[in-house]
Amino acid sequence: MQLETFDDRKVSTGNPLPVADAPVLAALLALTASLGALVVDNDGRTITAAETKTIYSNEGATAIAPFVLPTAVAGLDFGFMVQDADGIRVTAAAGDTIRVAAALSAVAGKIESTTIGSSVRLIALNATEWMAVSSVGTWTVT
Repeated sequence: MQLETFDDRKVSTGNPLPVADAPVLAALLALTASLGALVVDNDGRTITAAETKTIYSNEGATAIAPFVLPTAVAGLDFGFMVQDADGIRVTAAAGDTIRVAAALSAVAGKIESTTIGSSVRLIALNATEWMAVSSVGTWTVT
């Protein structure tokens, strides 16, 4: 394997993984593919189930960007990234809740953050529950 300098970093120009690590590479490629599209939406929207696997950013917001989740269906998956201090608010549909760690929202409750760099990935566990499978930064749950 050869290393070349690119942008002050060393990068491999050969095959960096031995054949035995092929399953690891396959898993990394599958994870990358599962993340979906990044959508910059600085004023929020009502999200549809068809948009599953989308990651939303509030870059350029001039007020909090309100997003409304679709009714929970097991397996739906959405991510949110705070890139502007005006923040992001994510509201559950009627009858649904959102859990971030030990904090559980009210029915049709919400989570929000105004901390740049905060992110959350929500996955629907069933027909009424959204759970943060990862969260970074500060999220207020109500």
